[in-house]
Amino acid sequence: MRQTSLSKEGASHHQAVTLQPEAADSRFVDAPLAGKMLLDEQGVAVLRVPGFFDADRCRQILDVLRQVRHEGLPSPNLDSDMYTLGITQGSHANRGPDEYFNKLQAWANDPAFAAVTGKNSAPMRSIHGFFQEAFARPVEPAKQGGRELGQGVIRAIDYVGPHVDDVSLHSNWDVNRLRHQFAWNLYLSVGEHGGQTVVYGRTLDSKVDLRTAPQLRMMPSVGELIVFNSRLVHEVLVSSPAKRRISINGMFSPKPRGQQDIVTWS
Repeated sequence: MRQTSLSKEGASHHQAVTLQPEAADSRFVDAPLAGKMLLDEQGVAVLRVPGFFDADRCRQILDVLRQVRHEGLPSPNLDSDMYTLGITQGSHANRGPDEYFNKLQAWANDPAFAAVTGKNSAPMRSIHGFFQEAFARPVEPAKQGGRELGQGVIRAIDYVGPHVDDVSLHSNWDVNRLRHQFAWNLYLSVGEHGGQTVVYGRTLDSKVDLRTAPQLRMMPSVGELIVFNSRLVHEVLVSSPAKRRISINGMFSPKPRGQQDIVTWS
């Protein structure tokens, strides 16, 4: 297992950034943070930062989110049956940008939601600042026709079956030209049972059977930041009690070759 000392915003000391997996399994990639980590898509590479936010900060964020009063919610708090707070580009891949941006603005008008997921919110500054330091590249929002995409959503996930997140399949969006795509998840709370994230060593078009593909199972902890290649098949196992596995989610990618920036979106 390799470790790199890397400071984070708000931390008074350097935190150990642990690269997983710890198992000595040649099917998995344990790459240096600033080198081929994640960008080498020949295996399963995962970045895990336990304690990126401490438990008190996670509770404070959840308290803010319970103040969300967006009209799209069936009831005005995170304890409702609502699966996601916010809007994702992927959910509008086939609907066109105009509908996406109209809904994005409606969410941005909610002060509680904006306080957690807005580009200039404290949580997003911490996360994007970490990426900028880790990869030694500027970080900026991804854009569509000059308009900035959203930067984060909140998800309460009880179960999600095997799937991929891949903007290269979204032909009418500017982000489909990005060579790579990585998902990040910062866990504000976790269930008492289950809820592991499973990343498989295969892409959507691979002929490898999931039952025989290499896989990495991760049990997230409160305050942990996990980053992985979202174009690999992944799933979330059943978590209980319901609506307890809550995280802030987003995507990022280096720009095409020759451009140094990292772009972020949700």
